[in-house]
Amino acid sequence: MFATQPFLRFILPLVAGILTIDFLSDEFGTNVPNLSLILLIGSLLLLGGVNLARRTTKASPVLLIIALICLGAYVTDRKKKEFKAEVVALDGIEYDSYLLRINSLGQKRKAFIRYEAELISTHSNDGWQEKTSRLLVSLPDSAEVLPKAGDQIMVKGYLPKRPAIPLNPNEFNYRKYLERKGVAWTAFLPENSFKVLPSKDLASTHWATAISQKADSVFKTQLNTPTSYGLLKAMVLGRRDDLGADLLNSYITAGAIHVLAVSGLHVGVFFLLISFILKGLKKNQWGKWLYLALIIGLLSAYAIITGLSPSVVRASIMCVTFAISQAFTRQHHGINTLAISAFLILLFDPMALFSVGFQLSYAAVLGIILFYPLFKNNYQTDALLFRWLWQITLVSLSAQVFTFPLSVYYFHQFPTYFWLINPFVIGLTTLLIYSAVALLFVSIFHWQPLTDLVAYWTDGVAHTLNTFVEIPQRMPNYLLGNLNFDLMEVIALLAFMLFVYKLFKEREMAWLKVVTICSLVFSSYSIARTLNNFTAPQMLVHSVPRHTVLSATQGQTAYIIADSDFKYDTLNYGFHLKDYFNAQGIRQTEYLDLPDRSENVPIVVKWNNLALGIDSQVFSGNSNFSIIRARQYPNTEKLVTTPNTTFILTQELGFKTKNQWKKLLGEARSPITDLAENGAIEF
Repeated sequence: MFATQPFLRFILPLVAGILTIDFLSDEFGTNVPNLSLILLIGSLLLLGGVNLARRTTKASPVLLIIALICLGAYVTDRKKKEFKAEVVALDGIEYDSYLLRINSLGQKRKAFIRYEAELISTHSNDGWQEKTSRLLVSLPDSAEVLPKAGDQIMVKGYLPKRPAIPLNPNEFNYRKYLERKGVAWTAFLPENSFKVLPSKDLASTHWATAISQKADSVFKTQLNTPTSYGLLKAMVLGRRDDLGADLLNSYITAGAIHVLAVSGLHVGVFFLLISFILKGLKKNQWGKWLYLALIIGLLSAYAIITGLSPSVVRASIMCVTFAISQAFTRQHHGINTLAISAFLILLFDPMALFSVGFQLSYAAVLGIILFYPLFKNNYQTDALLFRWLWQITLVSLSAQVFTFPLSVYYFHQFPTYFWLINPFVIGLTTLLIYSAVALLFVSIFHWQPLTDLVAYWTDGVAHTLNTFVEIPQRMPNYLLGNLNFDLMEVIALLAFMLFVYKLFKEREMAWLKVVTICSLVFSSYSIARTLNNFTAPQMLVHSVPRHTVLSATQGQTAYIIADSDFKYDTLNYGFHLKDYFNAQGIRQTEYLDLPDRSENVPIVVKWNNLALGIDSQVFSGNSNFSIIRARQYPNTEKLVTTPNTTFILTQELGFKTKNQWKKLLGEARSPITDLAENGAIEF
């Protein structure tokens, strides 16, 4: 593979350098720009000296690998250092007001609208000072005036905060997620805390959002069906604001959620259309340059319409790389071209490596490049319709080869009937994208009869697509849920898929042995992990806002012991507990209510082969603890402490009540744990 795909030698060391620095900075807070830069320059000088001497030595590949690892380490550390400087600059000052610039169109949430914004300046006793930092700002959707891209917001009080760190095992790390996107702060602003200052001149950086907003208004005006408008807004513009929860769930269960994210599929469909139209230009030298210029221009225009989302920019770079390869080389290798585009993206944005969209996009394309030719050669048909359906099905199956482990790792579920629905979904998606582009194009000329005709056609295609994705929900076992792979299993599965490809490609006994060994290692590890979860009962006191929640797991059952309101709080359950239960292999959950909290005394639970005072389920342990959750001030007369009892302050407590408990228990020298500060506790 390396012989025909030499650029893999570039991308793999670069990725190794990015991962190394990311791990070191997370674990130890290490900054090593000087060391990585010195090694990079040194290895490049040595490599250059070897080449100038016109001597081929075994050291040359080693020096190149070292240089690329150092390059990845350097660009990653520099990115992290710039981000850290933004955090420190704002975290170390006192201010009472600040000025923001809105950089995106608003995204609707349940009761608010979220914007990407940039901090411009802060105000304190010393006056206004320029500060720069990216943040997410959430405004109530009931506000009288909402900002547009380019507008400024003056805010008094309600200072930005750093996103909370995860306080429960396996909880989604929202802070790290935003950091890798370059966002350091979040701000939730009530209605009367800010003032919108409209921008008179639209900056060039906001042209993309302005054009995207114009396209949105065309879709909203011309499409009569709300579900069709919501689908086009999500598919073409990348915003799911007007996509209903039921329709979104239909796309998830059909395995077609990827068509709602403006990504490689959409850009690829558009690229295929324009490359087919312009292919005649590649016949002569000057025509190749014109072909390439038109491809870049049209892809850039499409990216601007979608708001220049990172996924579209990545996919556009990938397509431009393929276009260059097509135009100026007689033979191009798909993997090599894919590696070049990934190298360019990671060189300028190393944190893109950790984006789920980046990983899924490149995994899908890699699967298609490797496995589609193998699948296609096994069966051919002369019937045009069946050949098209067969080829689309093979493309879908090939894309799932490498995305399946990643999908289970991130989302813990897998649609059963994706192979049945995806051929029609991909075909209709292709048709819908072309129809949407045509609708935007004809709307420019303001000829209403033609615009109405194209809008009617587009509405019909969108309605047909929505109808298809609702089919799987009417079928049995349409979604496999509660699936879980850990990182080692994902790596082993991806390696297994690569070895299977080599086996079918080379058809040698050695690769069959490698595939067998890899499958045995994967199976052994998975069985051992499952048995460990099954035979090791665990009990945790979780840190959940506004609730008191305990969980006891045994086998594949989890007992959630919580206040009566928690069983209806699906948002907190999904964010704080769901991933933990998936990692433990839990298939069934049972809710048990804690006693009423009207008494202002602790609930004492003896964790010593007892039943927690609820039902008859028995667990084992060797610690005693008291859970304090009553909102009333503590009654010192009823307070009983013992040396081996730990007092746990839950998030049901109010601020003043919690401080009073800390004061009393501190005077009694009793062990205290505040779940809001220390996180979940395992017994």
